Amino acid sequence: MPISPEIDVALSKYQDDILGRIRSLEEADKAAVEDAIESRYKLIGLSRPLYIWLQSPWQLTHAQPYISDFLIGSGPFVLSGFYGTRLGEIIRRICCTVGDETFQDFMSKVLPSDETFGGAGVGVGLSNAVSRQLQIRINNKPERQYTRELLSNLRSTLVQQDDNDRYFGRLRMFSNTDFLLPYMRREWGSRPAFRLEWGSWHVHRGLGVVDFARKFFNLNLPADDDSYIDCLLTLASVHASLSFKGVCLVSQGPISMCFDNEHRPHFEDGPCLKYRDGFSVYAWHGNVTTSEGVANPVTFEKIEEEFNVEVRRVLTTRYGEARYLSDAGAQVIDESHYGTLFRKRIPSDEPMVMVRVINRSPEPDGSFRPYFLRVPPSVTTAKAAVAWTFGMGENEYVPLQET
Repeated sequence: MPISPEIDVALSKYQDDILGRIRSLEEADKAAVEDAIESRYKLIGLSRPLYIWLQSPWQLTHAQPYISDFLIGSGPFVLSGFYGTRLGEIIRRICCTVGDETFQDFMSKVLPSDETFGGAGVGVGLSNAVSRQLQIRINNKPERQYTRELLSNLRSTLVQQDDNDRYFGRLRMFSNTDFLLPYMRREWGSRPAFRLEWGSWHVHRGLGVVDFARKFFNLNLPADDDSYIDCLLTLASVHASLSFKGVCLVSQGPISMCFDNEHRPHFEDGPCLKYRDGFSVYAWHGNVTTSEGVANPVTFEKIEEEFNVEVRRVLTTRYGEARYLSDAGAQVIDESHYGTLFRKRIPSDEPMVMVRVINRSPEPDGSFRPYFLRVPPSVTTAKAAVAWTFGMGENEYVPLQET
């Protein structure tokens, strides 16, 4: 049975709905989230954990070595691997219900619409941006006042738990800031941010496929399947979390978010993501940087002095790659009637290689404007550079007429 033409309209509405959820600034429904996480714990035979809600992934990263070593005695575990297997089983059941031919037609229309269907691409962009910002900051020494506030947050949560005195006792034992700060500084290098678990939209496009399929086909799935999908939809609102045996740390989402037209984290005048505790993420069209990378004027000298690769890339983009290449006195490695190929070595990064070509369409004043195109570092001739911009090899590129 062929898919009805209404799928395009329904698909567009669904994608808009998912993007709206990902960009939502509303606080998570704590009760619903905690119930959903509890069901996730039950998958591996664990009882309901103690929940500690924090204000940002930065606080999660601060708390991880403390919770691991002083309260629990073991590290966090990852449960997201269970999602893919179960979702695959549900997809197979949907396929059997609607028929192979119909489901294949459905998939052929759904997946090309967005190769990371269900908002996964936007979610991955967000989680990657936050992770990279954490890694940029992870080597900075923690401020004493910030650590005191974090410990106060943990203490106020634990003291309300009548049956968790053992945690509170250990917290009091090790909550002396003078003792904790050196430990946290030493341990952060081996406790990277990628251990955080992100919401379901961030990691599984299969969730979007299953949810859209059951709605589009008006399916009556088994109660367990529906409950499981609803559980994952709830977990999608969890911005980031860390799961331990007996304790689960959960982060609230940001209070502001900004994107460019391609749904990449981006804001030109400040942070593109900002959290309740002040932790912020700075990005330029998806490339994570620092506050200085987006807010301050860019000079050639500032680019040359910047040691962080990602920040330097943002500064170079803002300054203008062609302008930077010119000011840097880049080496000419090839020149022909196809153009001029320049190369500039970049410390701790791949070389910048650009070809200068002439636009064959005249400007209103009759002049012909030159422009630069960036190409891979492996390119060694101007002809190969121009060919690459057309998706061709050097030997394949034989233009009959240039326009």
